[in-house]
Amino acid sequence: MPVALPRPSSNTRPHRRLGLRAALAVALVVPLGATVVAPASAAPPVPDGAWTDTFDAATLNPRWTAVNDEPTARSLTANPGALTVTALPGDTWQGNNSARNVMTLDIPDGDFSISVDVQATVTRTFQGAGLIAYQDLDNYVRSGLTFVGGITPSGIAIENDIETAAIFAADHFEDRPGSSGETLRLTRTGDTVTTARWDEATTAWVDVNSVDVTFPIEHVGLYALGAQDGTTFPAVFDDVTLVASPGEDVVPDGPFTLRAPGTAPHLTTGADDAIVAVQQRPGDTLVLDATAVAGGVTLAAGDRAVTVLADGRLALGDTPTTLVLTEAGGGKLHVTTADRSQAVGIVEARSSWATSTMPPGSSSSRSRSPRARRSRSTATARTRRSPTGSTGSSTRTSTTRPTAACTPSWCATARSSSTRRTTRASPA
Repeated sequence: MPVALPRPSSNTRPHRRLGLRAALAVALVVPLGATVVAPASAAPPVPDGAWTDTFDAATLNPRWTAVNDEPTARSLTANPGALTVTALPGDTWQGNNSARNVMTLDIPDGDFSISVDVQATVTRTFQGAGLIAYQDLDNYVRSGLTFVGGITPSGIAIENDIETAAIFAADHFEDRPGSSGETLRLTRTGDTVTTARWDEATTAWVDVNSVDVTFPIEHVGLYALGAQDGTTFPAVFDDVTLVASPGEDVVPDGPFTLRAPGTAPHLTTGADDAIVAVQQRPGDTLVLDATAVAGGVTLAAGDRAVTVLADGRLALGDTPTTLVLTEAGGGKLHVTTADRSQAVGIVEARSSWATSTMPPGSSSSRSRSPRARRSRSTATARTRRSPTGSTGSSTRTSTTRPTAACTPSWCATARSSSTRRTTRASPA
């Protein structure tokens, strides 16, 4: 039974981004309810079409974002072929959002499944590591291998937490005597998020607990929390597998601008009218408008159309290229050609977007009813003491500023003064 313990909170708050690797790889290929037959192996099967990360590369996949980043406390070399995160003091408890290195993947709001193998020797109160799925750090579901002391017979458990509007509830504990590692999975179907663990003896997923959510989930990932007394420990993550719903196709409602990530965020045009990113803000701003057409949208900057060159670069020209803008999660959009055969970038939208009625032949016809909402009682909340130590458009010529061609590997921030959020669709 969940236990309530008093704990003061901290006022520290988080801050949090996505790279392009395999822009369409997170599209749902296998329905989440489908049965996938496991091979003759103790390891769980990998669904067809899943995005995976075995952390074998020398650098972290650019799709990952570290919330409250602490680069010195994570490593790909401490345990080669795995991501090692040193669990530091911090938490995601109510207003205390001080957890460091919450490793995040952005997804469209909808059904998903994410799994990971985590090795963590948890021996002190509230040391824990596992999976998290969230809207923000005040609205999340969290499941991990945790030292919970007298809450369970052995003190080691898979703990399943939910926090809604900064109200925390420890929903369930499954005692795991002597465990120093688990393969965990979070799966969302409709409004229900289910925690499961992989059982090697039966080569099957075993459900641990389910909770209902009343908030959108656009981020999933990994967490590791140090002990209540500040004691750190290494959490080793491997074999991340993600299947996520396809996002909704959208049309920006009104003028908007783009910003690229990194040290060259400002967009302008080069000598050949290709759209390039520069380090310094140009004298004018590349303001775009979107128009819904059959099969997608066209973009324009004033009287110049946005076109896709043969090499994949975006440019201003006379004949527009029909594009499709699809939600990628975390406020970002996939940008593809109308037949979805070519990814031409990811737009990062810091504002909201509008659902437009697309002409016949459009791919943006998915819709669904709003998610049912259910309020949760706070009577089951388990609280903890805060850890210590938290703490107008125009074309332009190029300049002599450093530039980078806008190829399929760049992304941008879209800003608009008159936009609304799109409706969401569940996978078929």
